Amino acid sequence: MKQRRAWSFLTIEGDPEYKGNEGYEDDPKTTYRYDNFVANHLQVSIGDVAIIKSADRVIGIAEISDISVGEGDKERSRCPICSDTNLSYRKTKNPPFRCKTKGHEFDTPVQESIPVTTYEARYGSTFRETGPELSLELLAQAVIRPSDQ
Repeated sequence: MKQRRAWSFLTIEGDPEYKGNEGYEDDPKTTYRYDNFVANHLQVSIGDVAIIKSADRVIGIAEISDISVGEGDKERSRCPICSDTNLSYRKTKNPPFRCKTKGHEFDTPVQESIPVTTYEARYGSTFRETGPELSLELLAQAVIRPSDQ
């Protein structure tokens, strides 16, 4: 029998600071969307546990009931100087874009469209909201290999 894993799914609420791509159209209570550029995209399986979080809170927990695989295109933004995708958008500074890797500042990133394999993990009716007792700090203490995701 395959061992179940637990995953931390980061969903973006509001306008994200990260601007390397436009993100995914998640519905945190039913569906998590990702592509083959997301770390561990091939490891997520039906029956695994998903802990859905935003940048500032744990939203809920669910069991993955189905995963759909497809093909699509992803719009990606790059630094016009070094081509990195780790960009931030600054609402109050000019120029508004900054390369987080090398510190380059610029007005407009270079846009590209790339083919991707798309994944859609669905939870069925298993999603349960979590209360404040499950904080991001507590979740971080339980993670085996910490990262943003």
